[in-house]
Amino acid sequence: MNFKKVEIQAFRAYDKAEDATFDFTHENGSNADFISLYAPNGFGKTSFYDAVEYGITNNIDRFLRKGNGKELFNSLKSERNIRANKKQYFLRNNNSEEDLPSYIKLYTVESEEPIETVIEKPKTKAGYDYKFDPNATINKEFKTTILSQEWIDAFLKEDKPDERYERFIEYFGDKKLDEYYKKLTSLIALNDKRNEEIIKDIKGIQLE
Repeated sequence: MNFKKVEIQAFRAYDKAEDATFDFTHENGSNADFISLYAPNGFGKTSFYDAVEYGITNNIDRFLRKGNGKELFNSLKSERNIRANKKQYFLRNNNSEEDLPSYIKLYTVESEEPIETVIEKPKTKAGYDYKFDPNATINKEFKTTILSQEWIDAFLKEDKPDERYERFIEYFGDKKLDEYYKKLTSLIALNDKRNEEIIKDIKGIQLE
């Protein structure tokens, strides 16, 4: 997927689209081969990545970590209680005008029509515009093509080696080699007649 333009409105750090449109085409109409975003802390770099990821996957991976986002959800809930007189949002920019639509438009070389994602307002006063639901994720292969600093940091700092291994295999690993490895380790752990069946399984796996 090759991005030509990203348009963001009323999402995270961004307010109006006229100030949050990133055009990656040259004056001659060709597309940039390499794009680098640089800005001081707090100027929207992470929000830009969140917008692209949400527009493609319908989720934001970094919000799902640490107990599927329960800590962030509870934090948002507390903030809402403190500021009970004003509606609170997680994806939508709290400072945007109430009647300003919140959306993300991703223009790509591969399609004439943009990928458009509208962030709906909560239907009830107690509702939220983000569900912290891992099952809502689509296009999971996005992680195999674009890596954010947040994702890399989370992978390197993962406390549980088993989870780090599973995360790596999910996005980059050789599934057949992983299957071979797991059967081999289970064989080492066993010392009874079940070994014979596992050995047959190992012999039947064709590695490329």
